[in-house]
Amino acid sequence: MWIEILRQNREEVLRALRQYEDELHTFQTALANRDFSELRARLERGKAYRDGFRS
Repeated sequence: MWIEILRQNREEVLRALRQYEDELHTFQTALANRDFSELRARLERGKAYRDGFRS
């Protein structure tokens, strides 16, 4: 079943994976550069996004 889902949504899945890679790279760079204000901002945005799913 998953192969067919990936086949039918190939471009969208690839786009989402590239976006995720970009986010991870930015996070990794901020951590490597000790940019803790950027890390804090990213974590806070992630929390706000997750909180949006709660009822």
